[in-house]
Amino acid sequence: MFINKENKILLFIFSLFPFFLISGSFLSDFFVVLAAIYLIIYCFLNKKIFFFKNKLIIFFFIFYLYININSLFSYTPLVSISTSLPYIRMILFSIFVAYQLSETINLKKIIFFSFLFSYVVLFIDSIIQLKTGINILGYPIKEGRVSSFFGDKLVMGSYVSRTLPILIAISYIENFKRANFLRFFLICLATCLVFFSAERVSLFYFIMTVLLYLILLPSKKQFLLFIGVLTILFSLLSFSKPSTIDRVFKHTLSQLEEKKGSWFSERHEMHFITAYRMFLDNKFLGHGIKSFRYLCDREPYSTRDLIEKNNRNYSPLDGYYYLKRIFVNDKTFVYYILENQKTEFEKISKTLEDAQIIKNETKIRDAEKDFYLFEKNNLIISLQITNNVLDSIKSSSKVRKGDYVFSNNDFVNGCNTHPHSFHLQFLSELGLFGYVFLFVFFIYLIFIFFKNFANIIFKKQKTIERNYIFYKIFIILALIQHLFPIIPSGNFFNNWLSIFFYFELAFLLNFLYYNKKC
Repeated sequence: MFINKENKILLFIFSLFPFFLISGSFLSDFFVVLAAIYLIIYCFLNKKIFFFKNKLIIFFFIFYLYININSLFSYTPLVSISTSLPYIRMILFSIFVAYQLSETINLKKIIFFSFLFSYVVLFIDSIIQLKTGINILGYPIKEGRVSSFFGDKLVMGSYVSRTLPILIAISYIENFKRANFLRFFLICLATCLVFFSAERVSLFYFIMTVLLYLILLPSKKQFLLFIGVLTILFSLLSFSKPSTIDRVFKHTLSQLEEKKGSWFSERHEMHFITAYRMFLDNKFLGHGIKSFRYLCDREPYSTRDLIEKNNRNYSPLDGYYYLKRIFVNDKTFVYYILENQKTEFEKISKTLEDAQIIKNETKIRDAEKDFYLFEKNNLIISLQITNNVLDSIKSSSKVRKGDYVFSNNDFVNGCNTHPHSFHLQFLSELGLFGYVFLFVFFIYLIFIFFKNFANIIFKKQKTIERNYIFYKIFIILALIQHLFPIIPSGNFFNNWLSIFFYFELAFLLNFLYYNKKC
């Protein structure tokens, strides 16, 4: 069929979309803005406002209206409105993509192969980064995690796990030659990239996608073959990058054991508790978009009390307790001194303090040498504190074994830019009225997911019909993963994450309203 010049331009731009996402927020958000402007101009010139006929789109416009009204009553109105007012671009972007998926020939194929190509590029670059320590642009491995072209932002796994369900969905309705092989190749590439990234949340999403794919495989032979290949691939990856096993599996297991079944770190728990305290203080309206970062260290929301309580240290002996900053690099040390060593400890400690004041390197080295010999003789017990001292009894106090002496931690409250949970973010920043939108939409997704899944299990369909249902199931899965409540998440209003969400939403709108026959 004939493709006009306008559609060629659109196909070219969409072919670059995966690389816009890899580059960061600027180019991808610029594309979103252009798409929104294009849609407004199109509707104005053609005198069409077709999207107001669709209930789901109206639902999101009402949500947009609510967040702007809410911003007027927020803790920081100007900050909140600066996010909520331009948020309309995301909804318009989703409508634009949904419409183009029906009107632009071969767009789904272009999206599929563009993302597949981006996977290949990321895989090659990740191998280079893994072997040499830097990628082709000079980005080093950070914290033992491969990030490829994402650089300092460790989100390669997030990029792959969020787009994989969409690509699998497209593969079921496009007339690809060797579609099974393409899906197999796609999942193998995604396996490698998610493993290299060592992102636990991304791995969880990836496993959800692969499990659904395995369940929907038509034959037992294909199921066993796929399981066998993935097992071999996983073994090879574990051998090539054992640090991922340590971080993702061993660390998670130790965390579950330490936290008695909770897979959330203490840091995340403090974010959650802070958000919950904010919600209790303003249940219906919340405190406004982006308010979490401004209120998290204030009473009654701060979790300093819990952190101090959960990280208390007790004296291991009868003697004296000291908390001192005495070295030239200003590190804090805690000392427990036997009673009969108190005088000698204070003498050497004073020598170190004098040496630091004088700034004489020779004296400092000599004093540190004496201090090291003093410790080496096991006359005292010392512990270096590299994080914040939250609370302490008076230094040089006499203590008994088991007495409370100090509390310390890497962080002093549950602060961050967001609560790391979409659901708690809505409750704390948008209140119950705002959370209704998230809750209703999530329940709606769960309902249509299981409705379509039941059709696959209990009804017989022709191959074309089954493939269309597979298409719907994987698109819905992508949105469910994005809003999954029991997994840590980013900031819902973050530009980069929002683009993924509304891109996924576009496919939902497409099969619900614009192109039911695909």
